Amino acid sequence: MSRKTLVISFLVLLTALLISLVAFTRIWSREANLDELPSIAFGESASQAYICEDVEIILPDAEIFFPQKMMVYKIEPVNMSDEQIKDLAARLGISGKVKTSALGAWRAIGEKKESRAKCINVDPETGIFDYVNKEPYPSSPEEILEKCLNPPHPNLPSIDEAKSVARDFLLKTGVLTEEELNQLKESAMVTETRGEWDPIKQEHVVVPLRVGVVYFGELNGYPIMGHARISVGIGHNGEVMQVYYFLPKVKPYTEYPIKSIDEVIKDIRNNKCMAFGIDRPPKVMKISSIKLAYWANPCFLLSKEQVFHPIYYIEGEVLKDEEDIYREKFEEEIKKFKIPPKPKQEFKIHVPAIPDGYYKEPPFSEIPYNPPLP
Repeated sequence: MSRKTLVISFLVLLTALLISLVAFTRIWSREANLDELPSIAFGESASQAYICEDVEIILPDAEIFFPQKMMVYKIEPVNMSDEQIKDLAARLGISGKVKTSALGAWRAIGEKKESRAKCINVDPETGIFDYVNKEPYPSSPEEILEKCLNPPHPNLPSIDEAKSVARDFLLKTGVLTEEELNQLKESAMVTETRGEWDPIKQEHVVVPLRVGVVYFGELNGYPIMGHARISVGIGHNGEVMQVYYFLPKVKPYTEYPIKSIDEVIKDIRNNKCMAFGIDRPPKVMKISSIKLAYWANPCFLLSKEQVFHPIYYIEGEVLKDEEDIYREKFEEEIKKFKIPPKPKQEFKIHVPAIPDGYYKEPPFSEIPYNPPLP
């Protein structure tokens, strides 16, 4: 055998050993009897944080205790037939043929009646759906001009009235039973507005257009966060304009080990988290609360293979960041030009609770961030 052949054979053997070692290491890093989990997706409303490795993190004074394992819940398929979809649509006041939706495997029914256009899109596999009840778009230039010159000012219900309207609608249409509804947490607020000029007051005013009532669930006492919720949009004279039913049925799957607080803090320092409210690199962060919750991926990712992921939900305040360093450096100029004080910067951070080794793809890569200081 020639030397060249020996070298090639050695390199092939070495490559095979390295691949086997990587695979073994990945399996060894998790309990052998646990399957790999599908990826976790936090959506576009959050961004992977840019936190310095040397950031000072102040923990709450009270000692924190968390379980060593948490149950992972898997979505339970309901596999709705077209007849079941037609029945749901009929209860929502829509009749017609079931068609393939623009949303991939979803099914849809739409109907125009008098001055309303109603439609429903259903995912037969999980049973989640969205229902829309709206005015048809203007069909002529005159109608468009009229709406622009005289935009509508809806007569909206109060927050308490909107909660009552939403509850009655969900019960009367059979979307939820009273028992199911009573198990959910309820929240309501104005969710849609329009700005316009008030010629009488001679000022810009905000016109409320819709009140939203949202229902959140819990699993084993932990809140469900993310995209799993039921949302009811209420408009003029208390009419229900929209229902998002994105709370699929789930079943217990398997318990998985979760990270310790030390591991969570390490993940934050290495940017293996999603952060809300941090718009510049912090130097000192004070954590006010650390809680466990479940995270649901966006509705378009939900399927029978998806799970509700345990996460750490962290709230706190940035006590010092890069802006403070500049403010200290230019203190005299700030006083001279009467620059207002920096507003309080509160943050929310989500950290996957299950170690990376249990995921098919790690939720985050480490991105240490070390910005140049002034």
